[in-house]
Amino acid sequence: MRKWLCAIIINIVLVITGGCAQPQNNVDESPPIEAAAQTSLEPEKNDLGNGPVWNKEVFYSESLQKEMDVNVYLPPGYTNSESYPVLYLLHGFAGNYQDWIPQSGLPRIADRLIRNGKIKPVIVVSPQIDTSFGINSNDGPATVNMIGVSEGLYEDYIAQDLRKFIEKNYAAATDSESRYIGGISMGGFGALHIAFRNPELYSRVGGHSASLWLEDSEDFYDQKLWAFGDKDTKRKRDPLELAEYADLSAMEVYLDCGSYDAFAPRSAKLYEVLAERGVSTELHIQEGGHSGEYWSRHVEDYLLFYAK
Repeated sequence: MRKWLCAIIINIVLVITGGCAQPQNNVDESPPIEAAAQTSLEPEKNDLGNGPVWNKEVFYSESLQKEMDVNVYLPPGYTNSESYPVLYLLHGFAGNYQDWIPQSGLPRIADRLIRNGKIKPVIVVSPQIDTSFGINSNDGPATVNMIGVSEGLYEDYIAQDLRKFIEKNYAAATDSESRYIGGISMGGFGALHIAFRNPELYSRVGGHSASLWLEDSEDFYDQKLWAFGDKDTKRKRDPLELAEYADLSAMEVYLDCGSYDAFAPRSAKLYEVLAERGVSTELHIQEGGHSGEYWSRHVEDYLLFYAK
């Protein structure tokens, strides 16, 4: 497996800093993105004094039948007279809506990149997605089942309710070319699942250490069994299967993973499937594991992809 992964990486000219190491167990128990230069969870003022870097919002989701928390980053000079692209970033299994904004340091990094002209001004939305994997399961009020997974219409909540809330209340562009989605770990699975199922809504998607399963994967087996169920359900939910038949001709995909992470060969497999179909995709296997330290270190790389 190590030789296979290295060959894939060399052939597609990837950025490698840590080589191919023995995969480690994926344990998503600590906050997915560690705090970076943040001392308060209260909205900040940027150094031009022209508005908050990010807002805390609470809105009612009809799909989930409950209120949901979301943090929204606004670029420097934000004004309602403009129209901004929107990036939706999803947290991991043990995380929450604060992991990306502000705990990853994203507001500070985005401000710097925008002011230096490296990325375009962009609204970034970090919603609470519970432990749902971003999929539609039961159609009643959202609940948590016996294995700790959140059930409900979470795909509809993210792709419909949240999107419409942001586009109604912020100066958000409403075309698919200006709408992006990504996530880490469980959120990476969710972002790929949602984008591949709704390619008319998104033009770019990122799976950062995405929680993917191969046929012989035995880790987190209860979650895998719940997510995929029978063959028909798996075909409609599994990003690896969706990648084989969904119309992704207009989409750009970014995949990355730590070289010590057991999900690395699975991201490489997804890259293979997408590349064979001619989908614009890049894969980065870089030194690190399945950890907050790894994701925090690559926030700038992610922003450069989404808002380039």
